[in-house]
Amino acid sequence: MLSIRRKFLVGAFIAAQFATNAFAADIKAIKASGEGEHSELSNMKLVGADLLDVKMDGSSFVNSDLTDAKINDCGECDFTGANLTNTNMDKASLDEAVMDRAKINNANMNKAYVHNARFRNAVITKSKLDRADISKGRFDNSMISDTSMVGTKLKYARFISATFSKVDLSYADLSYAEMAGSKLEGVVFNNAILDKTDFRGCNLTGADFRGTDISNAIFKVTDGYNINTQRYGSIEVSATYDELVKLGAIVDSTTKCMPAK
Repeated sequence: MLSIRRKFLVGAFIAAQFATNAFAADIKAIKASGEGEHSELSNMKLVGADLLDVKMDGSSFVNSDLTDAKINDCGECDFTGANLTNTNMDKASLDEAVMDRAKINNANMNKAYVHNARFRNAVITKSKLDRADISKGRFDNSMISDTSMVGTKLKYARFISATFSKVDLSYADLSYAEMAGSKLEGVVFNNAILDKTDFRGCNLTGADFRGTDISNAIFKVTDGYNINTQRYGSIEVSATYDELVKLGAIVDSTTKCMPAK
């Protein structure tokens, strides 16, 4: 019985080694050619893979382990459920990438172009996304913590029911972004652009709006005169200094709020 089990384990080890060597050869060939578009690399252990300057557009990395990997040309790639721990995507082209349920830990996406990408139910921790372009990104139900997004473009991005904790959004452009129902505890919005940003129903405990103009952001809906339609009815409005304080936000004389009535 032990002999049979030993043979099985040896066979499994040899098969694993063969698969690893075959994968290494495939990556080496892709790297040498510089062309890896539409590659099927799902459910693979890609730890430390160096794909810098290799066109990987349209490739699938579903549920793969990309710990310590390097990627910079991966538009429309599918990273659903992938492990992106310590992954270097600095200045990468990741437009329309899918990162739903991905684990993004200590990753570098500084200055990356991630336009119209999806991060639904993703977990982003201790990562750097400074000055990245994630306009129209979708972060619904995502969890983002201890992450820097300074100067990041997030116009028209959607964060419905997302959970933030200690995220730095200083100087970020969140124009027309949807954050309704999100938890924004400890988020720094210093000097961020919040034109028509929707904060309705958000938990603003510890959210820092110092040095920020929130007069055009949306915090509630009330009855009044709509300038655009020139009719009376429901209108979206901002919040006063006192209202923000009651919501637990951090404000001071440098915060530009809606004037109190």
